[in-house]
Amino acid sequence: MAYMTRLPLEGTFNTRELGGYPTISGITNWQTFLRSDDLFSMTSKDIAYLENYGVQTIIDLRSEDEVKKRPCPSLQSIDYKNLPLITGNIPDATKLPPGESYSMGEFYLSCLQHGSDRIKVVLDCIAESEGCTLFHCAAGKDRTGIIAALLLGLAEVGREDIIANYQTTHTYLQANPVFSQPQIAGFPIEMLYSSPDYIACVLDYLMTHYYSVTHYLTEIGVSETTVKTIAERFVRSNELV
Repeated sequence: MAYMTRLPLEGTFNTRELGGYPTISGITNWQTFLRSDDLFSMTSKDIAYLENYGVQTIIDLRSEDEVKKRPCPSLQSIDYKNLPLITGNIPDATKLPPGESYSMGEFYLSCLQHGSDRIKVVLDCIAESEGCTLFHCAAGKDRTGIIAALLLGLAEVGREDIIANYQTTHTYLQANPVFSQPQIAGFPIEMLYSSPDYIACVLDYLMTHYYSVTHYLTEIGVSETTVKTIAERFVRSNELV
């Protein structure tokens, strides 16, 4: 099978591979982890493509209310799990007192600091899953971006590649009609951007306070066995001479 950075699906705009990134000890495996926007508009052809690609588990990071409004299509051979990374109404998280600016980086840090129990649940699920795992939220940028950064960091992918993986999202969001009119969606325009500063803030926090993604994960209760399981599945030795 040919590997593609962004999968050619008809009903999503931001379904992308985490494979192919250089690490300290090798390279991240293809067909292991996919990040995506929501799957509501996937066609039967898309579902068949994911099945043939080896996807065995889908982790939906959205809230229960979001899932009710835009549910995942019916799946026959793929295990679906709804594991909300943020509780409550997402637009409420963006409401600030008058005169205060909005920072996506601070929003991400809040997720790391106050949502660590939910991050642990997601990582445990990923370790228990077999085959390829697809995880997604609504746009495939924020909640998905946090999990992607943690997985890439756990694999010891370089900082510049983690940032580049995140930064690409805005380009694909511009083609998604759901997010083409943010004023109608009811959230700040900054929520559509994937500025490198947003995810760099997360990486700086993790390195400053925990020295590594692995240490952060173990500090929030993720077992060493889980960390090892994910790392061994995700990274293979570099075969280049």
